[in-house]
Amino acid sequence: MGDRCGWCGGVLPSGRGRRYCPRPRPCRQAAYRARRRAKAAIRARVALLQISQELQAHALALDELIAGALHAQQGLPGAHCIAAADFSS
Repeated sequence: MGDRCGWCGGVLPSGRGRRYCPRPRPCRQAAYRARRRAKAAIRARVALLQISQELQAHALALDELIAGALHAQQGLPGAHCIAAADFSS
């Protein structure tokens, strides 16, 4: 049994070390497009990770502010509004 195409699973001709069907080119083109989409998605995933870390830091700061106000038994008027206004959009 010969090697199989990495994209469609079809049998490849032996002895050439190919990864995709030689003809027609849809398998190679589809694999190329998939690699390009994955590479583009990396930038978006990194941006989402950075945004989520920033949101988590703001949420923890807000939690500490609320806990501190409750512990001191004296809430600052508008403390929630001040903390929420600190979020940059």
